[in-house]
Amino acid sequence: MSLYFTYANTEPVPFRYLTVSRFVGRLQPPYKTTALPSDYLEFAIADLAEGSPKGLVNAFGNVKRALHFEVDYLLQQYGLFRHFGHRNFPAKLEVLDEIGLLPITLLSNLNFERNLIEHEYEVPTRKRVAEAIDVLKLLLFATEKLMEMTPYEVVLGWRQPSRHILLQLEPFEGELRLFTLTAKGKYQKIAGENCFSGQLRSFAGGELMPGIKISKRPWKIFQLNKSQAVEWRPILKEFVNVQRINSAKKTHINPNQLFATISVTVPFAIVAQKTWAQILDEKIKENFKNVGSQGEGKLNSQITETAVAEKVDS
Repeated sequence: MSLYFTYANTEPVPFRYLTVSRFVGRLQPPYKTTALPSDYLEFAIADLAEGSPKGLVNAFGNVKRALHFEVDYLLQQYGLFRHFGHRNFPAKLEVLDEIGLLPITLLSNLNFERNLIEHEYEVPTRKRVAEAIDVLKLLLFATEKLMEMTPYEVVLGWRQPSRHILLQLEPFEGELRLFTLTAKGKYQKIAGENCFSGQLRSFAGGELMPGIKISKRPWKIFQLNKSQAVEWRPILKEFVNVQRINSAKKTHINPNQLFATISVTVPFAIVAQKTWAQILDEKIKENFKNVGSQGEGKLNSQITETAVAEKVDS
């Protein structure tokens, strides 16, 4: 592992350290569609350019579509859509606000104005529509990087009981799965914390390196629902902090390990059949089946795999 985040006992997280072993790229939307939020943004820009009352109302409507779409997309990306996708828009915003993803006040204000147009038949001014489009542009820009590399699998130093954990996000199941990790002789003191250190998986194929064991069954499973929010909320919030390399956190680089990214394309059709972890393992093996031991030795590093879901016909 190459990049570590450590946490004091006073910080509201259940772990002492965190290091990411796998990221996931943008998943498919949570429902069938050929459009993306950015498409509705372009529609809104075209409607604004028209300048008529009809164009202004339509522009605000397309801003709303893009906004609601992006919120659902973010819920999907972090495994929250399964349990919160049926909630109303303010409730969805609240969930994303709680893990530090979106500024809830600003977005709630945009949605309020859209309701005003629908129920009181007011035509928005050109200035207000332009402002809404600008806010949407900033939102899509801010969340684009988060959705390109979302932590999917991390190694943690759990506090109570004290143990090393491999945590995996299962976005389509709406779960966090925690597995006990043991790796005799593969620990290192980093900022005073006893951390797992070294290569977790082989370069070609993704198998665990010799001496590393992960429990076959999860030690714990957190459903990403309302009743277990006290368990998963600080974890997902820290995922977001890690993505933004929050300056308030203590960050440490292990100089003995390199950092590389591998992109893997995953067809939609196979997602429903297996866990996300199984899909990643199989696709990585498929992508590197022609890489021999010589190539593996040349890159003695911890690999961070980025899985990118791409729609294909089934």
